[in-house]
Amino acid sequence: MSKKTKVTTANKIMCNLVRQFGVDTEKEINGVRFYIDKEHDIWILISRFVMRNSELQKRFAQLSIKYNDDVKNPEYVKASNVAFIETCVKGWNNICGDDGEEIEFTTEKAVDVLMQTPDLLEVLFKFALNEDNYRLDDAIKN
Repeated sequence: MSKKTKVTTANKIMCNLVRQFGVDTEKEINGVRFYIDKEHDIWILISRFVMRNSELQKRFAQLSIKYNDDVKNPEYVKASNVAFIETCVKGWNNICGDDGEEIEFTTEKAVDVLMQTPDLLEVLFKFALNEDNYRLDDAIKN
């Protein structure tokens, strides 16, 4: 028979913090579906925009040096958008071109399509920043 551990106030707080703020690192890395149209199963797979993502951190550090942190520089903005797409867009389903034909996902095609849709790109960026999209399944929803 195992000895029962006394639950202290510190244990309770830690437990509650994990339940409330715990994230699924697999979701952060591999992505979560951002649904454009659930009925037709149209989605884009987005990994989390977080600095513990080493690939993302490296890309943005390079951009920061190259453009001297000049966030008003249009080339910096464009390069940042491309870096976001290349590091955070992991796939898609049922995305079609103007001709109605499905576009097979590649990073290059994602850059091409999403750079033409800046409003969608901004929505995807906000989705990638929202930690609630990457919570543990049993985490408390606020």
